[in-house]
Amino acid sequence: MEKVFMVEGMMCGNCEKRVNNAVTALDGVSECKANAQENNATVIFDSSKVSEDQIKEAIEEIGYDVK
Repeated sequence: MEKVFMVEGMMCGNCEKRVNNAVTALDGVSECKANAQENNATVIFDSSKVSEDQIKEAIEEIGYDVK
């Protein structure tokens, strides 16, 4: 499954890397591409292993807001 999450607070490439690392650490996530300019993160994941809420929580735990 692929979903775009709206992420507020990313300012630079380092922010993108933090989001990518937090999300891809979750079991079931195969890819995450955060984009600070567009304020989003495109995530490819197996919905039978990880939920959208778990992905949102992972992003929020490192200090960003998910809309």
